[in-house]
Amino acid sequence: MSPHRDYKSRASEQIDEGRLWRAKEILRGNIATRGFDLELYEEYGRLLRELGEELEAGKYLFLSGANNEEYLPAIRLCLARTGTSAELLRSTFPAAARDLRLEYYPSNVRDELEKRGYKGGHRHPADPRQPFQITPRARFMLGGCILVAVSAAVCAVVGFVTMMGWLVNMLTTL
Repeated sequence: MSPHRDYKSRASEQIDEGRLWRAKEILRGNIATRGFDLELYEEYGRLLRELGEELEAGKYLFLSGANNEEYLPAIRLCLARTGTSAELLRSTFPAAARDLRLEYYPSNVRDELEKRGYKGGHRHPADPRQPFQITPRARFMLGGCILVAVSAAVCAVVGFVTMMGWLVNMLTTL
């Protein structure tokens, strides 16, 4: 199996071969690396339902924003377990979905979070297909690190040359 194949086809192949546990591993591994991915959340939630993990399935099906009647019992279970607290509900979300601005959530997720008093985070969802953008602060810090590294290298070279001169001088005076 090529490591470059799409995670969906790898997970689907494992499901077809009856290895649901392996499909779960593949999908779960991608949740951490793919960022805020509604399609992945729904696929993972469906698999968890098939495995009988209703509470965890409800969380991912809720986050996916999917409007499917058969998902409602699992979603209701998840929402009931977190009471009325937006913070408690958000604490169950994967890291990529935890602190987003409200506008990036699907409408039903956004409505539920607002109903629970969530005002919205500050993050934009990380899209792995977009190039990484360096903020001005990070650029300034990177420039400072490069300046320190170059200064250290210059000092090391000057120190080495000075020591070699001193050593040659000592050896020639013997």
